[in-house]
Amino acid sequence: MSLMSLSDNVELTWDDVTLYGLDMLIVRKESLYNLVSPQGELISPQWYSQLTFSGSSKPLIASLDGKYGLIDKAGRVLLRFNYEYLESTTDDGKVFLAKKHGKYAFISREGKEITHFNFLKPYRIENYYVVVSNNFKTGILSSSGQVLVPADQDEIVNLRNFILIRKHNSSQLLNRYTLQPITETFDEIQPVDFNDGSSERTFFITTKSGRKGILGEYANTIIENNYNDIVMYGKQNNRLMLATPLIVAKNGKYGLIDIDQNVILEFGYDSIMLLNSQLAIVQLGNRFGLIEISNPPNLLLPIEYQFLSAKEDKLVGYRSKFYTYKIQGNRIIENSENEK
Repeated sequence: MSLMSLSDNVELTWDDVTLYGLDMLIVRKESLYNLVSPQGELISPQWYSQLTFSGSSKPLIASLDGKYGLIDKAGRVLLRFNYEYLESTTDDGKVFLAKKHGKYAFISREGKEITHFNFLKPYRIENYYVVVSNNFKTGILSSSGQVLVPADQDEIVNLRNFILIRKHNSSQLLNRYTLQPITETFDEIQPVDFNDGSSERTFFITTKSGRKGILGEYANTIIENNYNDIVMYGKQNNRLMLATPLIVAKNGKYGLIDIDQNVILEFGYDSIMLLNSQLAIVQLGNRFGLIEISNPPNLLLPIEYQFLSAKEDKLVGYRSKFYTYKIQGNRIIENSENEK
């Protein structure tokens, strides 16, 4: 790619040319960059290993000898090359995220520190930044470096509609756009996946004074904090999921309810494990049985087994001897070998 220098009528050839505003060009020659006027004249005697253009009203981020600084369109150095990283964070080009000695801070274009250099690399959500300090506490700063959530939180979790903050033994959901509180403060808030058979949504298990409840996908209260336990299962993507129907405990005993808190299986068991939406292994004391989830519940295997274990479509139990069964929906078929 070539340009004609009007001053000496010499054709100049570059490897690449990028428009910088309406009256300037960024050119690359081999692996170095410079500014060229519309007349094809070099602006600066200095060539840079990197020139980053992020808006006509902003200075250019330049790299020299592995360090970053700022220059204007006249090639003048606005900010000395003392930084390991620079990123423009505001539309007016007056605030930058900078890195020095391995730590990050927000600085003005003149190099004045807006925050101290004591953050690990922040990451951006919407129009703000989540920062982690030297002591691994985390907070949220605006794009201009102003504190929105103090950096004394234990954890900040980015969710689809919310920001979850955790500090000591308290958790709260914030609106992800305004950062205003959406919920009261709970002892714990745990995001979980809930699949009702038609769609999968994110719900929240809440804990308050040892009692558990459920918030819906819009942080609306679905189940008050009235239960000793609400059972969750692990998933391959490391997210937890709710059982369907819900396995909950009240007064130390487990039962089944639906999301509207209608009781499906009365509270009277030491543990319940769902095989599917129709079958559940139940425990009383040190004995296990199998129940069909119906109205009324149907006991398929007496609560006399020393153990019952399911894998895929097979059920194995021990009651004086081993028994195997095949699971088919809400039925089990006993293996003929059990009679031997």
